[in-house]
Amino acid sequence: MNILNRYIIKPESRFVFGQDARTKEWYCKELPTQDMKEADALIGEANRICNKYNKQNEGGRNKKPPTTPQKGKGLD
Repeated sequence: MNILNRYIIKPESRFVFGQDARTKEWYCKELPTQDMKEADALIGEANRICNKYNKQNEGGRNKKPPTTPQKGKGLD
């Protein structure tokens, strides 16, 4: 182990984002905060980031994902 590895501290990421496989929309999966005031500010920031990329991905596709058939309906 290198001596520098002991003293270099990498800051943890504040946000963990994910993308829905069906709709391709981005969303915030994890957002660690210390208190509600910090959460309020960071949630707004995460929403602005996701909205920016979700608007770029809209390009001609439907916003509503296709519905899946419900159990017992239309399967005859």
